[in-house]
Amino acid sequence: MHLLLLELCLCLSNAKYNAGLLGYPLAAGGVAAVGGACTCFFMSRLLRRVSLPATSNRMHTLSRAGWREAAVTVCTFEMLFLGISLYSALSVLSFDSPDKPPAFLAVAGAFAFSFLATQLYGTFYIAACLPFSFAAGIPVGLAIWRKRTEGSASAPNPASGGAPGRG
Repeated sequence: MHLLLLELCLCLSNAKYNAGLLGYPLAAGGVAAVGGACTCFFMSRLLRRVSLPATSNRMHTLSRAGWREAAVTVCTFEMLFLGISLYSALSVLSFDSPDKPPAFLAVAGAFAFSFLATQLYGTFYIAACLPFSFAAGIPVGLAIWRKRTEGSASAPNPASGGAPGRG
């Protein structure tokens, strides 16, 4: 999902954009891996919390899943911005000039300016993607809620001698 949102943002921001991020396997794999890792990190805690008895109702679980998916989108894009800034900063080392400052200062300065630039322009895209990512979290919340209700239905029933069943 995050890769598609990023593609949409890039297409809308540049009329000449036609190659697509999908043409770069490292970038596409990185965005997908970071998005998946962030989703696992944020949603596993919600899954553990919802599996506890009587901790929340369905609407609370859906809203928490939506907000967590929005947090996943913010983290994914911020990590992408860090990667872009690092790549831009390291590309400064390829320029050889006699009056260039030491490598550390050049990389640090390039990283700072690149990170500020990506934050400046990228924050708009994060804000534009948040409603879509909140909506994408709702089916995840439904799946988590359904897992909870199925788990409580298959719990042992003390009234029937510990046999699984409804009740």
